[in-house]
Amino acid sequence: MIYDNVVVGSGFSALGCIVELLNSNKKVLCIDKSSKLNPNNEINYNLIYDKQNLPLKSFDFEEQINTPFDPLKINESYSFGGLSNVWGSKCTRFFPSEFETWNINYKDLEKFYEKCEKILNVNHFNDLISRELKIKRENLNDEKLNIYSEFIKKMFAQQKEDKDFVYGFSRVAIDSKCYKCGNCYFGCPDNYIFKTKYFFQKLIDEKKIEFKYGLDLKEFKLKDNNIHLKFKNSEENIVTKRLFLGAGPIQTAKIIVNSLNITEGLYIKESQSFFAPCIYLGKSIKNIYNHQTAADGIVIFKENKKLNTKNLYHHFKYDQKLLEIVLKHKFGILFYLIPKFIVKRIFIDAGLVHSD
Repeated sequence: MIYDNVVVGSGFSALGCIVELLNSNKKVLCIDKSSKLNPNNEINYNLIYDKQNLPLKSFDFEEQINTPFDPLKINESYSFGGLSNVWGSKCTRFFPSEFETWNINYKDLEKFYEKCEKILNVNHFNDLISRELKIKRENLNDEKLNIYSEFIKKMFAQQKEDKDFVYGFSRVAIDSKCYKCGNCYFGCPDNYIFKTKYFFQKLIDEKKIEFKYGLDLKEFKLKDNNIHLKFKNSEENIVTKRLFLGAGPIQTAKIIVNSLNITEGLYIKESQSFFAPCIYLGKSIKNIYNHQTAADGIVIFKENKKLNTKNLYHHFKYDQKLLEIVLKHKFGILFYLIPKFIVKRIFIDAGLVHSD
């Protein structure tokens, strides 16, 4: 059977492709390497740590993960991505300057962003990030800020504008009904954190798309004006007229490298994760512990020509629950010697630095 359109993956980019195809009345087959939808929402306070002591919520990975784990291996596992729970709900847009070397115009992507943000229930706020992205005033809504940390809100209110930095509140896919329980990092029993899996399940139930689980795409080949798919774990023969790859930055790159049969000149750059406790030294802030742990604030360091860096994203969390677990893991019994007035000023800076 020859399909008109095949979409690989079930995350943010795959979702955008499918929505646009359905709006054009196109038939869609979506394939994903996960064996099933994972509806697990229970709160789990257990963390696992990578080789640099960076924490991740503990899950039952389908692959054998060593302790400490390899960050790249986690991203390749079946338990990470659109159908899983390993997602921080962060949906901040990339800046226009990041598309300068792409074969697509940022203006064309704005419609894609707007549609997906509506589905994922992502808000834009009246902050410097919205100004930088030129978000229309009618798309600004500060209502969801009630679930964000008072610590981060007051810290940002004391900052002055800086030509090198853009800061504001994280764009997160969280329902407006969310209350400040502070458990988002560990799981949401109320399903207030939006995951693409629920939207995909709806499309499957309504028979708007065909979906095949457990197909791990290795490569594709062009033959007789059609695209033939070859899988790592199946002999199933799938042929399509158009193929859309939304399998994540690591898997998508590997599929393309395999398909082009290139053994040199192409390689995957692994970004370096960081997770740094920081102490706020500004004016005194009355600490209110109610918070959500998905991500409170975001600071983007625009460019440093000396270091050859551009648009470094820092996600700020004021999360005393997570902080206490991490500090105890790092310092052991010495954690109890840290004065409480210092701990109350500690927030977490998490993000990625590119491999250069």
